[in-house]
Amino acid sequence: MDKDDPTGPAGFGNPAFAVPYSVELVFQQSPPLDTDTLASRVKAFCPQADASDAGGKLPVLFSHKDHLVPIDISDEPFRESTASVPARTVVMPTDPVTDVGALHASLSQTRDWDDAVDALARATARIVVTDMLAKNLEPRERLALFESVLLGVIEAARPAAIHWKPAGKLVDPAALLKASGSASVDALPAAAINVRMFKVKHSDTNLLMDTLGLAALGLPDLQVLFHGLEPARVAAHLYAVALFTLRNGGVVDDGEAIEGPGRGQEWVARHARAIAQPPRAVVDFDPGPDYSVRAA
Repeated sequence: MDKDDPTGPAGFGNPAFAVPYSVELVFQQSPPLDTDTLASRVKAFCPQADASDAGGKLPVLFSHKDHLVPIDISDEPFRESTASVPARTVVMPTDPVTDVGALHASLSQTRDWDDAVDALARATARIVVTDMLAKNLEPRERLALFESVLLGVIEAARPAAIHWKPAGKLVDPAALLKASGSASVDALPAAAINVRMFKVKHSDTNLLMDTLGLAALGLPDLQVLFHGLEPARVAAHLYAVALFTLRNGGVVDDGEAIEGPGRGQEWVARHARAIAQPPRAVVDFDPGPDYSVRAA
């Protein structure tokens, strides 16, 4: 990957990925949210979170003294001076749903929630949950902190759906709460990753599948152009590789091969730019001459 690329490995220089990490909680009507209850429920999932005194109204800011982030406080050129400040999470005030197009675009790429259409019907209000000063945390730590606050907000507010904008999909709030009690270390992080599928123009057999969600956490997403493979197996494999990447970082080098979804298959990696929107850095996998679109 080009180290001089100003967008960095995750495309943070691109407006598609603003530095704060945020999701939208979607409601069919504005929720009567009590901020004391909100703070109590967040504390249940994130015991070290300190809530600001909001006077009974949103926004509420949660400060995380157990997750310190170094920041530059120098006010002189060429002189470095840093301090550590707590990462923060903010629950914003309720406002109307305005970007219906973005919701429906995410709905079209949501394949693991059968009731997503019904949950989105008549959606009129939203609450944005966003982090602050957290971009320098390790990706897995950042996501775990964010999700721990989000779980408390869900319990207090009971949204109809979560619009997980960094992953371009809708998430069932009840499923996320259930995942919080799972013994699997990947149950909660999986909500932040989406595997998408696109048909390639002028072809009846060629497909593009990619992940969306890693780039917003500072890691490369994944993509593969292929034909002749079962899409469900490719999707499951991309999910597995994405979760491995989230656990371990972007550890695949150009030219390195990983196991493919089938016995004896190898996928060769190279760093590239995403074919599908939004613009971002990806690891592009060549699935081998029998399945590669580029070799066809």
